[in-house]
Amino acid sequence: MPTLFSSFHFSFSGDDLLIERFHFSFWRIFREEIKNLL
Repeated sequence: MPTLFSSFHFSFSGDDLLIERFHFSFWRIFREEIKNLL
């Protein structure tokens, strides 16, 4: 897990479940974009 996103994730205060959901969906989309580029 990238440290930049980790620091953002842990420094962000709010609904943990919402953050986890965003984190998961963000990386799923990100990986799909990488596959499309390759």
